Amino acid sequence: MRIFFLSLCLLFCGFVQAGDLRYCNMLWGNDFKPMVDPLFFNIETNAPIVTPLKIHTGGNSTILDTRANLFATGVLIWGHDRYWFQFPDGWFTDPSGLRMRITSTYEDAKVQIAGVRTVVTPQRRHTWGTVSCFWPGDKWTFSKDTWDRFQLEIDKTTAFPGVHTVQLPIKSAFEENKGDYDGHAGGGWKTYPSLMASMSSIDTSGVKIEIRASCAISSPSIDVDMKTINAQDAIAGVKKDVAARITCSAPANVQLEITGSDYVDGVKNKVNCGSGTCTLNFPSGKPDEKLTFNQADTQTIKIETLFKTNKITPGVFNGSAVLRMNVL
Repeated sequence: MRIFFLSLCLLFCGFVQAGDLRYCNMLWGNDFKPMVDPLFFNIETNAPIVTPLKIHTGGNSTILDTRANLFATGVLIWGHDRYWFQFPDGWFTDPSGLRMRITSTYEDAKVQIAGVRTVVTPQRRHTWGTVSCFWPGDKWTFSKDTWDRFQLEIDKTTAFPGVHTVQLPIKSAFEENKGDYDGHAGGGWKTYPSLMASMSSIDTSGVKIEIRASCAISSPSIDVDMKTINAQDAIAGVKKDVAARITCSAPANVQLEITGSDYVDGVKNKVNCGSGTCTLNFPSGKPDEKLTFNQADTQTIKIETLFKTNKITPGVFNGSAVLRMNVL
């Protein structure tokens, strides 16, 4: 009886101990790099330029690291999976010249390394039946996921309008933790921030950030009052200048063009004015002008109008032209 009891105790104690130590902690990298949705900015105010980021993950994947004390078994095992993301901690400058930073509301990983921030998505609980570990180089296909608790902020002082092709230094990896390994034996999830530091960034080769400044003309209508003109001056030609104020909310190149709705002699900036004509130009003597704004600012541009006639007709006259503005 004594020997039989001792055998039962040894078998029972051995089973519990083995169960406590069963785990398989694996880090996967997606074969097709996770991607970010295209981005678009339209700068209209002095507020920070901030936009949400959506990162798409999943698909064919390859094991990067395994820490395990588990053999194939038909015994149920509980655990979790989650995604890990890593990006610069603070402001950085992209090769395109944009100064930016990435932030996230996902939880910080319990282990961090200098210079970067590593975050993890909420754990998704799983129960595995027939359990086996995979080892570096092994492959599997996972379902697609989209993660949207990220945002990108761009320093407005570097956001010169145009189309910028950027590379966002975000890294991504997928963890499976069968048995909820807590890291007590070393390795596993505690090493993931360091492992991710040497990984390639996600694919943003197709991401272009288009930045447009918002510019406006001071008044929708610019009036040129020629006052009273005598006959001699009308034949010789009378000049009158008016000013237009252009305001832009950010650095920009602005193309201005003066054009009439009823051209005279095929000249776009020459319009009918009563019995004569009005020719409108910028100080350069041309109907086209380019302004450069190196920051949010207001510039004043002069418009010169020349009225001339060969036929004197008393009375009030008027004409019209359009000042067009194109923000480049």
